Order: sequence, then C-alpha cells, then structure tokens
Amino acid sequence: MEDTVIIREGLLSIQVCSIHPPEQIEKALADLNRISPSGTEHGWVISDCETHSPVACADYNGRWHYVFVC
Repeated sequence: MEDTVIIREGLLSIQVCSIHPPEQIEKALADLNRISPSGTEHGWVISDCETHSPVACADYNGRWHYVFVC
C-alpha cells in the first residue's frame, strides 16, 4: 500500500489514509499534492473543522485519516 491513499475525493475536499501521524502532517500533505494536485493557487490544506481532526485508521494499524480542503 502507498504511503498516502485517497479514500474519497470531492470538488473541494479530499479524504486520505496515510502512514504519517498528525505530527508529520506536512509529509502527508506533500504526498497528497503529488498524487492529486488541487489545481488551486494554494493547493490542499488540512481542514480546520474539529469533526475532521486526524483520526486513527480503523482498518490498518499505524495509519491516519485526514480531510484536506482547497
């Protein structure tokens, strides 16, 4: 499995599963921008909504789920 995998992609948001823990969010974001660039001037950023906080992956130990917005 790749370091960062897209789970769901929408027009303004994207959900990913990544090996990078929250303290390494920049690495997860760099992976995402290589996989699926947003096409906007500022690119993808981590969602600041508390309900979208990084959460541990329920299926794979040591992976995290993130929501990014553009």
